[in-house]
Amino acid sequence: MQSFKDTEGQAWDIKIDVGAVKRVRDALKVDLVKIDDGNLLQSLYDDPVLLVDVIFCLCQAQATTAGLSDVEFAERFGGDTVAEATEAFVAELIAFFPNPRRRDLLTAAMEKMQVIEDAVFDEADKKLAAITVDEIVAQVMTPLEIAPLLTPGDLSGNTLESSESTPPI
Repeated sequence: MQSFKDTEGQAWDIKIDVGAVKRVRDALKVDLVKIDDGNLLQSLYDDPVLLVDVIFCLCQAQATTAGLSDVEFAERFGGDTVAEATEAFVAELIAFFPNPRRRDLLTAAMEKMQVIEDAVFDEADKKLAAITVDEIVAQVMTPLEIAPLLTPGDLSGNTLESSESTPPI
């Protein structure tokens, strides 16, 4: 059994067994045994609302005891809480499978996914750190783009005047 704490500091236990898989399947049409294709975990990572709904189904007896509806339960989740709950959920889901070889393979896949995610974030950090404001301004504001903004005339600052004089109003 895996645990996490919500934003209120309350501990929640995630336990996945056949009954829990059935509850999630019936309530949300999410099949937790379809972990092998990768789409299940990706859809849960991409949709934290769906993930929290799944976790609510897994913690429903505890939530009922605490007097919390699904919405009140969900209101106790923020960035770090979602990350901690996700980690607990994935660890418990992997532990659910009876075949040790399958569990080892899923664990290795999750670890590899984490290494890849860390590498992507590291590369993004490097690219963001290399960007300077001056470079961006230079790329955005070329002389041809800013020239018409300077004066209604030519680039020398002289305004173009009509050869005809405009009568006073």
